[in-house]
Amino acid sequence: MKRIVRLTESDLARIVKRVINEGSEKAVLDAGWNRDATKMAVAFGTPTASDGGVSSGIQGVKVVFDGLIYNASNKVTYEGKMAFYGRCDKNGNPGAMSGVDLNDVLSGGSYYLFGYGGKVDTVARNWCKTKTGVKPTGYVDSDFVSMAKEDMAKGLKRS
Repeated sequence: MKRIVRLTESDLARIVKRVINEGSEKAVLDAGWNRDATKMAVAFGTPTASDGGVSSGIQGVKVVFDGLIYNASNKVTYEGKMAFYGRCDKNGNPGAMSGVDLNDVLSGGSYYLFGYGGKVDTVARNWCKTKTGVKPTGYVDSDFVSMAKEDMAKGLKRS
């Protein structure tokens, strides 16, 4: 025999709020703002690196991960598997990555800058060092992981 449970509107609102809050506590492994700071890419799981091609004599790295992209109004605009491309040259920052291709990063296009020391940045640097012998130096930037956690804690709206 099935049991019938009656919920008030406030009970239902409380349950929905709790589910949203628990969902937003999903571990944020890395995140990066795009150049004009209107969108953020957030990585979940373990990113993997592979050959991202060669352009202008510079070896690239491709990093694949599960994640989401949301815009400045806190709406999720994409969720799923993503591939970002970075550069492996000595003065490059492989954490400056594009979802388009290596040329987009080299031309100063609309790339995303991932947090220094985050999972995406680290797997890119390690791949460059192991496969090409070049240890990219690049620069240290904002703590995107903390920024992402703060924004995620607010709760994301699906578009």
